[in-house]
Amino acid sequence: MDRIKRTVREIADALRIGNAIDHIYFEEVNSPWNEKAEIKRKKGRLDIKLNVWNNPTFIYGRIYHLFLYISDVLNPDFQYNPALTPDEEQHPQARNRYNQIWSIYVDSRIERMNIESFYDRTMRRNLFIDMEKGLPWKEAERIFTILWHRESYTYPEIVHYAHNLHSLMADGNVLSQKHFETQLQSALSEHHAQQIIQKLPSPELKNIANELLSFTAYTCRDIFIQASHYGILFLYNKKFFAEMIPTQDDGILFTLLNPYSFDYTTFTIVDNSCMAAVQETIKQFFHTVMAESESM
Repeated sequence: MDRIKRTVREIADALRIGNAIDHIYFEEVNSPWNEKAEIKRKKGRLDIKLNVWNNPTFIYGRIYHLFLYISDVLNPDFQYNPALTPDEEQHPQARNRYNQIWSIYVDSRIERMNIESFYDRTMRRNLFIDMEKGLPWKEAERIFTILWHRESYTYPEIVHYAHNLHSLMADGNVLSQKHFETQLQSALSEHHAQQIIQKLPSPELKNIANELLSFTAYTCRDIFIQASHYGILFLYNKKFFAEMIPTQDDGILFTLLNPYSFDYTTFTIVDNSCMAAVQETIKQFFHTVMAESESM
């Protein structure tokens, strides 16, 4: 902990905020994910409680990360106003975005200063994309890139983007919802998915789905078929082998996975798809999986 205290003093002086701090209290936590800085104003100065992981890994970058938040709060140009903060209960999505955007602002500056940090660009990008489950992956990554490369924010701007993420799109387009990953998230939120095939928009696709089920059950020995929240799963030896998911674009997304080599193929089936070719693909793929299973 002595090393952490020395690092804290060094960084506070480097950021020129040492004179604004009255007391710093330390509490040890068991991982970097639990690190945070809590601020209490006291007669124009700050009392700070640092929750810190007592480990040397990226220690300078981790402390710098915490103190950039404090520096922002003290910077008049940042226009910090806690009254603007999205309410966690009333606006949970905006609150999560607010946390992510401010963190991106902090960690992008750390990268530009060439300071090694636990929260590097890759981790921040993955956390942001994972949080924005309602966006297609490419659009979430595009927005992250815009956020990361912006050099400065004010607090009101961070709050604005938390509520209006689409305003970051330079072309002004409404964010698309017609992507498989957003459809999957929508399907996962539904509570009733027992009639998967009936969700298909046309009689032709319903017939194709039934044909696929019959063919797979007959051709692929020991296959177990079950409905999930978002589609139909095919299991072989209790391992995931294939899935069939209705899309909102008049099609069926069909994925085959080799649970032993992790090779996979995905294709979309529509009304005029060649079912003989689809069935042959399923048959050959299953024979490969079965042979690898028996050789193990």
